[in-house]
Amino acid sequence: FAFLSLRQSALALPVAVGAAWLLRASGLAGVVLGGARIPLHELGHALAAWFCGFSAVPIPFGMTWLGDARAVSVWLLLAAGLGAAAWRLHRAGERAWAGLFAALLVLQQLATWATDDRARRLIITFGGSAGELLLSATLIALFHARLPARLRWDQARWIALVIGAFILVNQTLLWRGARLDHELIPWGSVMGEDGDMQRLARDHGWAPSRIAMRYAAFAHASCALAATASRIAGSIVSRLAGLTSTAMRLAAGSSSCSSAKRFGISSVTRNDTPVTFPPGRLKLRTSPTRTG
Repeated sequence: FAFLSLRQSALALPVAVGAAWLLRASGLAGVVLGGARIPLHELGHALAAWFCGFSAVPIPFGMTWLGDARAVSVWLLLAAGLGAAAWRLHRAGERAWAGLFAALLVLQQLATWATDDRARRLIITFGGSAGELLLSATLIALFHARLPARLRWDQARWIALVIGAFILVNQTLLWRGARLDHELIPWGSVMGEDGDMQRLARDHGWAPSRIAMRYAAFAHASCALAATASRIAGSIVSRLAGLTSTAMRLAAGSSSCSSAKRFGISSVTRNDTPVTFPPGRLKLRTSPTRTG
């Protein structure tokens, strides 16, 4: 995190979200960044398919090729990747990240082997618009990440932040509005065929109100993910910048050194007993011997 200044870390997300809000209000949102949503949508379908054990190839022009049945090779490759990532992160002491990948591994097993074919098809269909929300939140969270230099992430992070903020804000507001106005639900498809919403309604019996409520809830969860990741990253940057203080230990007295009474007690109380010499014996000299 040291490559980001404290100001960049603190202001990046609020500024990006505010700019996305203004861009949407101006009506230029679809013209400027509308095409960035489609690849995330198709990747969302593909990710859902992979977690369910299906082979899938996302095509960033509005479609995803999907296998007809589960493929053991897809399940095995994804499980091996998630398991290896969890193990390496655990060995590196990153227990939180290791737990996340372990949870994803468990989720993959459930989606692949504990669901029937109809439920798996539902997950894949729902994953398109859900992927827009989750992946855009991931782009925002990755803004603070240090990635390999060959990815040129130091420059690309800003583009990812803008795209992620725009899509997350736009789709969240869309689904919040769709709860009250079902006409806002994006029926249809860019390919001119039945879209995801038609399939959810026709094949799975979802009413428009249910569609809007499910996606609105997913949008709120994605916003919480982006905000939490940015807050954690901001706290790490603050610690690295030296802006946090260490609690001072309690000490008696005050900080002034101009008066001895302001110092704390340095030792325990001592009780001295006076000494009296017998009469006629040597006594202590009370005045110095005269010289000269």
